[in-house]
Amino acid sequence: MMCSKRKLWAETFLRSTFFGGLRSTQRSESINSFLNRFLHSRAKLYEFMSHIDRAMSRLRNNELKDDFDCINQHPVLVTHLLQLEKHAAEVYTRNIFGRVRDEINAEAKLSIVNCVDDAESVMYTFRKFAGGEKT
Repeated sequence: MMCSKRKLWAETFLRSTFFGGLRSTQRSESINSFLNRFLHSRAKLYEFMSHIDRAMSRLRNNELKDDFDCINQHPVLVTHLLQLEKHAAEVYTRNIFGRVRDEINAEAKLSIVNCVDDAESVMYTFRKFAGGEKT
């Protein structure tokens, strides 16, 4: 019963959660794409197991390398929001950090045109510095 109602609450529950650009289906699509490089439809069971083992070894190795890089390499901070950028560098992988840095840089190209503050929310209107386009 509760499982059938999850569509009613899951989106609302996760609405304000940041996932670093990942969609809900993106992870399974990515794994399927990765495994398809190692598998073919005519594989015998022992070949299948050998291919899966090789694929899993590569995934584990890539994850260990990413962990090592995150622990031992610190990116150069270059945006105008140094504290936010530093925090993002500490909590996200280098790949996701790159996306966060891109968002910070995109924010630097905006200026606040208007601010409407009511009892429950604040709504800002932004304009790009160069083109004058509203965003």
